[in-house]
Amino acid sequence: MPGSQQQEDARRLSSIIQNFGAEELIIAGDLFHSRHNQEVADFKHWRDAHDSLHIHFVMGNHDILPATFYDDLGFQVYPEGMLNGPFYVTHDAIPDASAFVIHGHLHPGVHVSGAGMRSRAFPCFCIASDHMILPAFGSFTGCKRVSPEHFKHLYLVGEQQVLQLK
Repeated sequence: MPGSQQQEDARRLSSIIQNFGAEELIIAGDLFHSRHNQEVADFKHWRDAHDSLHIHFVMGNHDILPATFYDDLGFQVYPEGMLNGPFYVTHDAIPDASAFVIHGHLHPGVHVSGAGMRSRAFPCFCIASDHMILPAFGSFTGCKRVSPEHFKHLYLVGEQQVLQLK
């Protein structure tokens, strides 16, 4: 992604980590969408600044860098998914699991119409009875429109807050 967007996403993540005192981070895949480049090198600098943060990394379909790269970053790598208490975190598949599944991959979003019939897509958390789909964290990623009726709850991600739509 363009460097300015990646820098803003990195700043936003750092702020969240600091504000909540996070000691662990779970990434549900698709950290990088390319081979080694300047953005990958920039992420290494971000990681160095957060070296005490324990990062669980579930591999996604776009994570094509060699496993040694993630090892060098100090990630705990999960090729398929990770069980964390009552939750199973994966990237793109919903396995037949007894745990509540949390996954990414789809980049869900909902279009909301406002004054003058203007429409805007908002990333959202989609919650069903047995799984939750995470919105994309990165600002460069688009949204795949989802139908609210397929979910028990929907939470829109705004610039400053998360709002319950359903």
